[in-house]
Amino acid sequence: MPTLKTKSHGYDLESAFEWLRGRARSTIRLHPRIADSLPVNASKVGGEILWPSNEVWPHCEKHHSDYVAVLQILSGDLPGISFSPHADLLQVLWCPNDHEECGDCPALKVFWRDAALLLPYPATKLQINAGTKDYLPRQCRLSPETVQEYPSAALLSQTQFDELEKWNEDGPALYQYSLSVAPGFKVGGYPNWSQEPQIPTCSCGKEMDYLLTIDSAEFDGGTYERWVPESEQHVWQAACEVRNQVQCAAGLMLGDMGEINIFVCRVCVPWKHRWVFQCS
Repeated sequence: MPTLKTKSHGYDLESAFEWLRGRARSTIRLHPRIADSLPVNASKVGGEILWPSNEVWPHCEKHHSDYVAVLQILSGDLPGISFSPHADLLQVLWCPNDHEECGDCPALKVFWRDAALLLPYPATKLQINAGTKDYLPRQCRLSPETVQEYPSAALLSQTQFDELEKWNEDGPALYQYSLSVAPGFKVGGYPNWSQEPQIPTCSCGKEMDYLLTIDSAEFDGGTYERWVPESEQHVWQAACEVRNQVQCAAGLMLGDMGEINIFVCRVCVPWKHRWVFQCS
């Protein structure tokens, strides 16, 4: 897979702030980039994916549309991420229409699979009725990169914000945009919140674990200085269509530059999933 590298922020945060000690987590940035041709068994955004020969493809009766593939990831491409037992493939599909019961975002389905038991599913068999092209992901290759991140600024107390301001005049903004949570498609680490944090509780009573984020953009005007990969820093000043190939490669727009955070309960068998949609 291609390699993209995020530059270091250059700060020793855990020495500067006692409340950050031991709170670093690893996330895997997926770095989706447009690809015309990819194997059906590749880790990818969009495109054709693998599917069980004896399982009906999901269909939304409400919108008279088949679901579309959003994300397929092989466990070998995500070191350190816990997969469901006996599974080496993670798949996320959604109905490409707004569902009121989901907070006016697509309705998702999450699957854990054994790739050896699956066959290619031709996209030509799908009957798609999409309310917007913004919910039809462009096929993208992935370039997974593990980076370190800290809790979202939305989780900090006023006292902690005050400490950041004493440390650096722009400390709160610097923390929020460059030092805490990575934007974009990612797996593991901390969820990125556009609004107040909303960590769901499973029906079993357990607070669910953050799994991954499907995002409208890989960076914006606040985050680009840190989170645009080093080899692509030039795109921020490039023409819009050039920047878009990196910033919004998947071609998705969830509300107003929003994101969907997917959570999992690893206590229930089989694992249960919920998702939270937020936008600015």
